[in-house]
Amino acid sequence: MFERNSDGTVFDPTAQSGALRQESPVDACLPAAEWNVTRPIPCRLLQETRYRLPEAAQYGRYYQSLSKYDVPATTSVLDQARIDATVLFCQAHIAQDAVIADLGCGDGALLGGFKAAGWQALQGLDPAPLSAQCALERYGVGGIHRASMAEADRVLDLSRVDLVCSMAVLEHLPNLRSDLQALCRHLSLGRIALVGMSQGARAVLNFAITAPQQVACVVLDGPPDLFGADAADSAARAQYRALVRTGGIDAFRHAWLNHPLMRLRTRDPSAHQALRAMIERYPGRDLAAAAVENTKDPLPAQLASLQVPTLVITGAHDVAERIAAADVLARLLPRAERATVPEAGHLPNLDNPTAYNGIVRAFLEHHSSASG
Repeated sequence: MFERNSDGTVFDPTAQSGALRQESPVDACLPAAEWNVTRPIPCRLLQETRYRLPEAAQYGRYYQSLSKYDVPATTSVLDQARIDATVLFCQAHIAQDAVIADLGCGDGALLGGFKAAGWQALQGLDPAPLSAQCALERYGVGGIHRASMAEADRVLDLSRVDLVCSMAVLEHLPNLRSDLQALCRHLSLGRIALVGMSQGARAVLNFAITAPQQVACVVLDGPPDLFGADAADSAARAQYRALVRTGGIDAFRHAWLNHPLMRLRTRDPSAHQALRAMIERYPGRDLAAAAVENTKDPLPAQLASLQVPTLVITGAHDVAERIAAADVLARLLPRAERATVPEAGHLPNLDNPTAYNGIVRAFLEHHSSASG
């Protein structure tokens, strides 16, 4: 989430929720270059696996037939924490007469939070059939359009929008790369900073290789092995698919919560609660789908020629394979910096959010100002 003021300042309202991390689906983008980035984004934009996402038409059919908004529901603990942190930050930095648009607004919970805090010029879009109805009934928010992210410029006048929100939705975009490029063009963002966490490193690197002129800098957090034999990973995915087929998604969620990558070192109960909430909301569509190869990982030669400032970061107690993979990338990428978060495992912004945010913030601020 970001907002551009008349003086060019960019605010990231989600930064105050640095202890919250979305482990299923990465990465996030912040505008850079002529922008002054004041906060890192502690969430993920996409979880890029080696399996193909459904085609756009398939997503369209799904949202036209049903969605989670078709049944009564409450806002999860994690989502409410994000909303509260976002609204609190915006109260200090965003004028009450600002025009706010939420792309992928769901049932309107975030817009409802803005309305309760005093903002009135609110609008949003979502492909789900009942989103507009739910937003009006639950939060008294109108101005919701039924459309996809790719149609944002058609249904909304983005030139008049002061604050654009897109919270926990980008992982659902089957054409993420082209949609992100189009969104950047429509918002006149120029160059952006990308943060790819875990499997999201694949999406970030592929985007940077495809459009390096649009990328100011990159953060790779706990990246996987992009070049070694992935027999173990393939076997694990096959095992989890079988578990979903035989035991259902709840059986997988229980197993995944106990996976070494999900093991927290912190004793903070709110971090453990956030992690459980993230895993509970993971739908498992990629595990239920057939195993089809997705876009290929970048080749070593492509990365060796990528002239984009890159921070490669891991927790000090991440699993050995991820630390080794991060070391390989840090040596291969010509403008890479390597950082380690103390007292943290694979989820460093849950284990040690203060140290994590400090490292990422310093990197983003330095390279965004340098590129501007």
